[in-house]
This record gives sequence, structure tokens and C-alpha cells, in this order.
Amino acid sequence: MADEPLRGSEGDTIEMHLKVRGIDLRVAGIIRHVHRRRRAGIEFVELSERKREQIEELMGELAELTKAASRARAAARKLHQREYFPEAS
Repeated sequence: MADEPLRGSEGDTIEMHLKVRGIDLRVAGIIRHVHRRRRAGIEFVELSERKREQIEELMGELAELTKAASRARAAARKLHQREYFPEAS
């Protein structure tokens, strides 16, 4: 789960199963960097051209989801501000 601390350490070999909006991908990688046991930099290894393209597509989907989540948080803050400070709107 994304909320659990990472179990691996830098240099460990891992297998990742990624699934976002119908893109389903299983790849091997090496943990290159761990930040606060919550984030990691992964070097994908032994990728076919097809898997490389799928990762690029997946990263694009994740970037879109991140932008949408950011817009939703901004709208919620604005709504919250109007609720508590209606004269400021």
C-alpha cells in the first residue's frame, strides 16, 4: 500500500506491479534512493521497448491524476474559505 513505509533499502532489487486506469505493468527495478521511508527512486532494469513505452504512458497518467488532485484540493480550499469567510469572497 502507498501509505505503508517502504520495506526496501538502497541497492535492493525489487519487482513492481503498477496499475493505473487500465494500464497494468510488472517491472523489475533497483532502489537507488529512499526518502523518509515513504518515497523511492527506482531504476528500471532490463526493459523491453514496449515496457519502456508503458512506463512513459503510466507516468503521463500519474501526472494527470496529480494535477487533477491538486485542482480538487484548491477548489476545496476555496469552498472552505467561502464557508467561513463569506465577506472575503
